[in-house]
Amino acid sequence: MDIKLIIAFMLVPALSYSQPIKTIKGAKNLGVTGNTESLMTAQSDTSNNTIIVNEDSIVNFVVKYYQPELEKLKQEVSAELKITKEDGNLKINYVKDGYSYFSRSIPLPNLLLKGDINRDGKNDVVVSVWATGGTHAIWNDVFIFLGTKGGYCFYKKYDSYSIGSVKSYYAKFYPAQIKNGCLVGKMSMLAHNDPGCCPSLFYKTTLKFINGKFKIVNEKKIQETDRI
Repeated sequence: MDIKLIIAFMLVPALSYSQPIKTIKGAKNLGVTGNTESLMTAQSDTSNNTIIVNEDSIVNFVVKYYQPELEKLKQEVSAELKITKEDGNLKINYVKDGYSYFSRSIPLPNLLLKGDINRDGKNDVVVSVWATGGTHAIWNDVFIFLGTKGGYCFYKKYDSYSIGSVKSYYAKFYPAQIKNGCLVGKMSMLAHNDPGCCPSLFYKTTLKFINGKFKIVNEKKIQETDRI
């Protein structure tokens, strides 16, 4: 089946869910039309067999991935769905009286991490999504898209607790770049006396994609404020 041209994003700050989305070229048809409410409720294929033609449609795909979770939440609590574009990210919030039941910050195409992580000569894409909602927990969801002849194929979603061989449940990895075929980022970890909110140990961590899994191949202790 040929890849069709349909929806991605042309959103402005403070865009409410009733405002229209402008279509742009290059995104796979995932059944979305009209406005941002339909963007979050339309059925879509987020299976591992979906071929995604470019970075615009990768962002579209990631939004759809969260659709079942949002649908379930909307049945449990009545709140307002807000979609805004801020600092190069698409921000999705389900809020009521200042309380966020669901929040995701999805990088737009120019901020996606690109490089060849499986060393097959094709560029791959990593999407690191800031996530919180309903609790005080903050983490990142990490989506892996492997390059194929037709574009990209969704491989797997990790979270910052599970990607790589993290040392404990309280260790979290935040991807920053793809370098020399490896995923490089910052890992935070609780020291023995740290409160749960506030890790004091930080490492520049390099993950290598080996036999379909990420494994830590290098770590270097750094300061929290050090840039990767």
